Amino acid sequence: MLDLDMFLFSAACYQLRSHEKRSSGLPSRWRWAFASLLTLCLQASQSPDISYSESTVLTVNDGGKPSLRAHVEIEQTYLSKRSTDWTVFTVTEDSFARIQNLSGRVRAANLGAGSISHHFPQRRDVFISSEKIYQLEFPGDLKVGESVSYSYDQQFLDIAYLPMYQVPNLAAVKRFEIRVEHPVDAKVDFDLYYPGARLNPTILHPSPVVSILRFENLEHQPALSHMAIPGVQALILPRIQVAGVLLNPVTPERFSAWYLKLLEGVSTPEPEIPAELQAPLTQAIGPRQKLQVLFDYIKERIRYAADEKGVNAIVPRNPAFVLKRGFGDCKDKAFLLSHLARLLGIDLDLVLVCANHAPENFGLSVGLFNHMICRFEDKDGTVFMDPTSPYVEFGNLPIGDIHRSALALNAKRPQFVRIPYQRWKPSLELEIVGSLDEPRKASARVVLRNEFLAMAVYARRELRPLDLENKLSNSINQHLFKLSLDQFTLEREFPDAMEFKAVASLDEFLVKSPTRTYLPQIPFKTHEADLLKRKEDLYPIDVNIKPWIQLRIDLVGVGLQLKPALVQLGDPTTEAFEAKSVLTDKGARFSYETRPFEDYFADAAKTSYLEFFAKYLLQRHSMFAITRSNP
Repeated sequence: MLDLDMFLFSAACYQLRSHEKRSSGLPSRWRWAFASLLTLCLQASQSPDISYSESTVLTVNDGGKPSLRAHVEIEQTYLSKRSTDWTVFTVTEDSFARIQNLSGRVRAANLGAGSISHHFPQRRDVFISSEKIYQLEFPGDLKVGESVSYSYDQQFLDIAYLPMYQVPNLAAVKRFEIRVEHPVDAKVDFDLYYPGARLNPTILHPSPVVSILRFENLEHQPALSHMAIPGVQALILPRIQVAGVLLNPVTPERFSAWYLKLLEGVSTPEPEIPAELQAPLTQAIGPRQKLQVLFDYIKERIRYAADEKGVNAIVPRNPAFVLKRGFGDCKDKAFLLSHLARLLGIDLDLVLVCANHAPENFGLSVGLFNHMICRFEDKDGTVFMDPTSPYVEFGNLPIGDIHRSALALNAKRPQFVRIPYQRWKPSLELEIVGSLDEPRKASARVVLRNEFLAMAVYARRELRPLDLENKLSNSINQHLFKLSLDQFTLEREFPDAMEFKAVASLDEFLVKSPTRTYLPQIPFKTHEADLLKRKEDLYPIDVNIKPWIQLRIDLVGVGLQLKPALVQLGDPTTEAFEAKSVLTDKGARFSYETRPFEDYFADAAKTSYLEFFAKYLLQRHSMFAITRSNP
């Protein structure tokens, strides 16, 4: 059985899915362009009981403007009775790689025309659009040991769309081959990424015009939790160059230059600053305040909707047109923001964002990116901004953007970066006041920022009062161990925070004996202990970033006694935890803080994080103790 993480990843690889974290509706996992086996991956999520072969022939011509076409052949052999139920396969046609000559074969015969169909998917936002889904339906009476196959041709709009290929993690990969037929003066290399298994691909150059990469007889690798790049055994990106010049833009410099070239001409006519912004822009002091005025306007007034016909699957629409019609997708809104800023003399970089973490020291490809935001730099530092997210304030980012790999497009200084954690205050602050005698009737002060603030803004705008209450309660309580809050009342609202009062129950949090009361030293829910099993493998881990939380519990009462204690774990640059207990003039105070600033760990960083996590889990069994003096 493959795990759910692999299932989600595989589905995102082969068909664009909605993003549960980012308002733009983009997929939450990696998107690889040109992948064509959605059904296969969905089926593999239930069982990998198949033997798989894939062969791709890439033909490169360099007659002034390089061109690219591909011929793909895929064969599946059924290894178990349950696998024979998997008879429907899909091939995705993108706007930049048209599908031709699609055919299937089974039992030495061609699949009938009536067994091949297509439909046009409806999606909210796709940076690289998937315009047509072909479906092949094979007979339902297949037997163990039988095979089905299908093939198709692709004609690419530009060699820049040469994809990143993936070797799937199935029961057996009998053969996975990429053959590049190229001009005699071309040089072909392959970027490879396979950190978990000791794979040994064969790379051949049998003639001056042919280069081959081949994997054979790969066995299924066990599914692991918290995989940063699940569902694949290897990633492959061909690099093709002639006379030392790369034909496909795999470097930040080449990719940035190629994409910025696509944007030329889109800016005409230039947009005009909306009349209603003239007064607030005049009052704004400095570029950051002016940017906030523009950001808030686009976030609130330009409705999110995608219109991605033709070239607009990848290129944003004219900013003046987007401003006039009042809607656009992520790239439309980011491009509009950059142009309005330019009219004020402010330079913004457009930033292409990966859905997840890109492999280090690996080339770039179009299918790597699925979102666009903006970046501003001045003497005070760097600010990333995402005008697509309607509930996130200026200077902040939705949680789905943080730590993502990204390419800042700049003609002079393109940069492939990881978007930093730029939140300088806790996302959740809790101050609970209660007593040992009435633990169910504690009062709480709750301050929400960052992702919690965005959740609260969304809930107030979109939900009914009862649903709002449930949303607040569920969103907060899911991070707390045996603590629960409800009955929220909004007290104050700030530009970057909301403050509520609430009722808290300490009944399950406090553990009482005849002589003492105990409180956990770890009050926050965390990852499951099976994460520690990842010590032995070579894969990076993606632990899904936890919120920055501060919690203070004041237990009031006469005669409370405790031994002051301090617990400190971790590295403040990655993840840190602190808990302490002290006596006050009103009773006893317990303070906790968890500060996770990273979520992706590889190599030495992975080892350090797992060492921290092991200590953290052990600390969950430790308690603070309170006693009462006799009256």
